Amino acid sequence: MIKAPFPHLLKNSDVNVFKRYVLFGLASNSTIYIIYLSITSLGMDHKLAMTMLYLVGTIISYLGNKTWTFRHRGKISSSFIKFLLTYLLGYFLNLLLLFYFVDILKYPHQIVQICSVILIAVLLFLLSKFLVFPSLHDD
Repeated sequence: MIKAPFPHLLKNSDVNVFKRYVLFGLASNSTIYIIYLSITSLGMDHKLAMTMLYLVGTIISYLGNKTWTFRHRGKISSSFIKFLLTYLLGYFLNLLLLFYFVDILKYPHQIVQICSVILIAVLLFLLSKFLVFPSLHDD
């Protein structure tokens, strides 16, 4: 049997949390990305569209991740503030990636945005798991 190099970092419950995070993220981000493509094809600026949808997505993500993904029972006030701060970091990273790769390097915004969503999702999972919704007990 092959053992993980850091067995204390990965438990079965972590794998289940990650699966829920991926499922919830695929559903919510796919919907938001389709809306993003629709409104940018109608002429809305890519950074404005991302900003508007990021606000909506943050609220949806908080509710879904707190209740279903992480099943967190901690205080709403503290977890929501931490969640907002982590998503604000994700927002500015997303904005920076769009600005650099689309506005400066002239890559298509559709490709940059989908790559940004994937990169930022990994970052936000780690921040959410260890900072925003930490496990209150070991399984």
